[in-house]
Amino acid sequence: MKPLDVVIYQGYFWNPLTYVIGTRTSTFWTHAGIILSATGLCMEAKEGGVQKTQFNQKRKHKIIRYNGGLTEEEQSKLMSWLLSKEGCGYEYKSYLGYLFGFKTPYLNDPNEFVCVELASEMFDQNDIDIWGCEKPTYVYPSDMLQNPFFDEIED
Repeated sequence: MKPLDVVIYQGYFWNPLTYVIGTRTSTFWTHAGIILSATGLCMEAKEGGVQKTQFNQKRKHKIIRYNGGLTEEEQSKLMSWLLSKEGCGYEYKSYLGYLFGFKTPYLNDPNEFVCVELASEMFDQNDIDIWGCEKPTYVYPSDMLQNPFFDEIED
């Protein structure tokens, strides 16, 4: 595992959101974080906002890495962007979009994030195309797992 790898977690069976996401994506991959260091320090958007956490090896997960090749300058830019987002809000209002499919600018605050949106926006807001086509309106963790710009790695 390296800095800027994305970790995708499987949802907890007791969390109703696991099943909501399951009906939308046919998977139970429900949460994501971004690795900050080889020691397992992560950045996650979760209840309470964007915050540093510790990688949870006990929770079922997959780790993916951008395969487009990043220069040292790009890596530095992405890491700086990511660290600057610590303390940003959690985008609770986007649940309306994830649940009901609403597409409105009201649900797209560039400084509030849900978990996987933080990873997607880290690349998007730094002009690194990770979609190759139109970006999904609402990015789910499974979208990142199926994204051809990322390879699954062993941790």
